[in-house]
Amino acid sequence: MANIHDVAAKAGVSAATVSRFINSSGYVGAKTRTKIREAMEALDYVPNSMARSLRTNESMIVALVIPDVTNPFFPTVVRGVDDVASKSDYRLMLFNTDGSKRREENILSVLAQTRVDGVIVIPSETVGDAQITDFLEQQRFPIVLVDRVIDFPQVDCIMTDHYLGAYQAAQHLCGLGHRRIAHIAGPRRVVSSEERVKGYAAALNDFGIPVDQSLVVHGDFTRYTGYGSLDSLMNLPEAPTAVFAANDLMAIGVIERARELGIKVPEDLAVCGFDDIEYASIVSPSLTTVSQETYRLGKLSAQLLLRRIAEPDCEVRRIKLKPNLIVRESAARVYQHTLGRW
Repeated sequence: MANIHDVAAKAGVSAATVSRFINSSGYVGAKTRTKIREAMEALDYVPNSMARSLRTNESMIVALVIPDVTNPFFPTVVRGVDDVASKSDYRLMLFNTDGSKRREENILSVLAQTRVDGVIVIPSETVGDAQITDFLEQQRFPIVLVDRVIDFPQVDCIMTDHYLGAYQAAQHLCGLGHRRIAHIAGPRRVVSSEERVKGYAAALNDFGIPVDQSLVVHGDFTRYTGYGSLDSLMNLPEAPTAVFAANDLMAIGVIERARELGIKVPEDLAVCGFDDIEYASIVSPSLTTVSQETYRLGKLSAQLLLRRIAEPDCEVRRIKLKPNLIVRESAARVYQHTLGRW
């Protein structure tokens, strides 16, 4: 585990300067403070004394609010948050909203009256969500938004570039020769879902392919909506030869239903997902997908929160992580498909 001397060496300053910064016991220039903060973040070093000295009546508890504890995407985020928090002796309170706006509102109301030092929130909805906005405006304690970020400039946030990731997935399918590419989108009113729809449409447009709205359906990020959406898509007058699902669970649902219908993946239907959960590499065929750095999302969100607890007036950070397309077995070139079969 890093210590104060490691931070000093990485920042190129003395240990005494780092100590002055941590304990607010003397002058440290703005550029030097930035170097020390960056070194601490790079080394995962958030000293207990920093949080305790700059905050009174601390509980040493932080809360994390997530939409669905059963979705394999979120436990990895939780692990990243907990690893960073526990290193600084913070306990983590976990709340699951089940994607319910009402349940989320109740949780936020409780947290507003609870003695916690900070909250990390992955909202169930983000488009025009007055409850989240009101909660943020109250600012009773430090808050970090993760993944489903709204335009609220006073709050630290971190997310994946969902537009770019969806563009990469759809571009890959277009590059394989597909022209009838369906998109099983996530829920409406969620920014990440909307950004993925936009990225999908942009890739098609760049290949000169008009967006057919009959090929765009909305799910709820569960395997069941991927499973349930395939029948209607394949019964269209001109069925798709490829499906881009907005997360891996829905993509796995598509593969499951395709197998039952006798549709071979990837020979008859190419499938691409988003997230790169653990199951993506072990499902058969293995899933081509867009990788999010889920553990890093959690880790960096916790670092942002502990930094905000320690330095309430530090500059706001808005971080966007770059996704990465992972090519596996579930997407093949269009000439392998039996066009018009369905």
